[in-house]
Amino acid sequence: VPQEDPIAKLRMLKDEEEVRCIDEAVDVSESCLHQLVEEIEIGMTEKAIASRLDILMLEAGGVPAFDTIVAAGENCFSQHHHPSDRRIKAEDFLLIDFGATTGEYLADISRTFAVGAITSEMQAIHDAARGATEIGTEQLRPGTPIKDVWQTIKDYFDTTDFASHSAVSGHCFGLDVHERPFILEGDPSKLQPGMTTTMEPGIYIQGYGGVRIEDDVLITPDGPRCLTSFPRELMVVG
Repeated sequence: VPQEDPIAKLRMLKDEEEVRCIDEAVDVSESCLHQLVEEIEIGMTEKAIASRLDILMLEAGGVPAFDTIVAAGENCFSQHHHPSDRRIKAEDFLLIDFGATTGEYLADISRTFAVGAITSEMQAIHDAARGATEIGTEQLRPGTPIKDVWQTIKDYFDTTDFASHSAVSGHCFGLDVHERPFILEGDPSKLQPGMTTTMEPGIYIQGYGGVRIEDDVLITPDGPRCLTSFPRELMVVG
């Protein structure tokens, strides 16, 4: 009797055609996000922004791969927030986590924006989260134990002012949004070429907000290849 799902193990490594499908899903997703940020206005609700993004994905020939997350201000603290009637206002963080599928394979992307203006505190939080994503991505190399990736990101967060609010996170994806392996503390398994994983460490401050910058990354024999290209810099919307 198998002690684990043999299909799940097979799905951990993507071939060239599977990567092409994921690339297509990422391209559709990012083109929709570029269009969305031009349309966001102060006073819009989280629900309205999420609905508009879903429509853009449909118009582009894709389908939302999972429930689109749009969170503003204090709602960014919840990592899996459901869009609400909360209206965005100046100096809010606006976190968008979404992805399209153009067939069976999907994308999973997060970006966090500043509504109206950027305060020094917002910039500092965003810089710390962005640094974690970039440092974590660089660690995604064949043969690297997952626990070492996790620890490197944790060690980086410990050098910032937001260590107590930080979270190390990432997971493989493909046909499903969450596939094995996950980037977890103490996981001894090693990364392999052909894995596609998210890199999405974040900072979440209760009562204030949070920042998550999530990229999709392919692990190649030569190291990580970031499939996402949407800017990581803190952008102003509204």
